[in-house]
Amino acid sequence: MDCTAIILTIGIIFAASFFSTVSGFGFALVAMPVLTLVMSVKAAVIFVLLLNLVLRAITMYRVRKGFDKETVILTTLGSIMGMLPGSWVLKVLPAAQLEVFLGAVLVAATILLSLQCTLPIKNKTCGRLGAGILSGFFGASTSVSGPPLVLYFLNEKLPKDVMR
Repeated sequence: MDCTAIILTIGIIFAASFFSTVSGFGFALVAMPVLTLVMSVKAAVIFVLLLNLVLRAITMYRVRKGFDKETVILTTLGSIMGMLPGSWVLKVLPAAQLEVFLGAVLVAATILLSLQCTLPIKNKTCGRLGAGILSGFFGASTSVSGPPLVLYFLNEKLPKDVMR
C-alpha cells in the first residue's frame, strides 16, 4: 500500500467511525463500499471486520448498563452460527462476484431501512436468533453485519441503548 492509499484508508475509517458514532450503527455500510476503491474486496472485508470488533467492544463497554443478557447471548450465538457459511462464501466467491453480492446486500439493506418495513413478532427468541444468524452470515461474507439486527430491533421497537 502506498502513502496515498494509507491516507485515504485513514480518512475512510474516520468518516465511517464518525457516522457510526452519530447514528449508533453503519460503520461497515459506510466503510466497505469506499474501501473497495483502495484495496481488494476480500482484504476490505477482513479489515472492516477487525475494526468493527474493536468498535463493538467499545460500544458494549459504554452501554453495558443497558444490556439485556438474553438478547446479547441469542444474537451472539446466532452470529457465530451464521459466520461459518458466510466465511465459506467469502472464500469461494471470486472477487467480482463478491463485489456484486456486496452491492446487492447494501442496496437491499438501504431499501429495507428506508421503507421501515415491520413484521409481527410471534417468537422473540427465534427472531433474535434468526437476526443473529443473518448478521453473522453477512458480517463474515461482506462485513456488513448490522442491517439484519437493526431491522429486527427497529421492528421490535427497542430503546436505542438496548438496540446498540
